[in-house]
Amino acid sequence: MSGEDEDFKEDRPPMQVLSSILASLRLIDSARERSELEREDLHATMRIVLAVLMFILLLVLSIHEVVIAAAKMTSCPVAPLIPVWLIVSGLMGILRNTGAIVCSIYEDKKRRAIAIRDCILGLFTALWIMWLIVGSYWTYSVYDKVVYQSNKENYCDQLLYCFTFSLITTSYVIIGITFCCMIYCVVFLCCHNSSVAIIT
Repeated sequence: MSGEDEDFKEDRPPMQVLSSILASLRLIDSARERSELEREDLHATMRIVLAVLMFILLLVLSIHEVVIAAAKMTSCPVAPLIPVWLIVSGLMGILRNTGAIVCSIYEDKKRRAIAIRDCILGLFTALWIMWLIVGSYWTYSVYDKVVYQSNKENYCDQLLYCFTFSLITTSYVIIGITFCCMIYCVVFLCCHNSSVAIIT
């Protein structure tokens, strides 16, 4: 720096130096706030994109359930209720997922509307879990008996049976993973809160 610059800075009154420092701090704060807002916007956008992708995946899966079951309706004499289970399960999935998206789009901030929406979605989920248990019985009970040759008495179409078996098994795996994650979160929060309470 030159001597003139140093003289200039030294000649400024303290209030001017202080206001210059405060202006610099405000710029830093506004840049930080802008950065945080951009990050929040990015997170919100990613949540929306993931929700849409999940909705599309679940909708396609539910449509496949209905289509496969309708096409193979009489192709499982060993367990004739498996196609019925697939159709009902697919229709329930379509209704539940479409209802969740519609409720999210027309989200009302009133507590009563939110409570009604949550009750309806909870009811659909409870019915789906009960229907999953029924389908599990119908599918797993013939696991040792089922054959894929159409001229046999215990015949069931391979695509129909394997799709149903895989769908039910995957559902249980996802439920199990979700349950374990919830238990982990509860334990973590309880332990974390108790350690915080001890410290404070």
